[in-house]
Amino acid sequence: MGQGNTVGNIAGTAGETGASTYAPLLPVPAARRAFGTSDAFALWFSLGIGLLVAQAGALLVSGCRCRIHSRPP
Repeated sequence: MGQGNTVGNIAGTAGETGASTYAPLLPVPAARRAFGTSDAFALWFSLGIGLLVAQAGALLVSGCRCRIHSRPP
């Protein structure tokens, strides 16, 4: 039957792939990666701060509502 669909058959071997070759099954070399450790840290830190701000806002709004709704009609 011949060769099946393997990484070697689809994209060649790791040494044969050039800068313009599209090889979705091969990992990107560390030198060509655009998203590094500092980028991941900044992304997760920003997400954490955003979640803390949302929680603080929810606490503040619930505190304000109690005072507004506690007035006699």
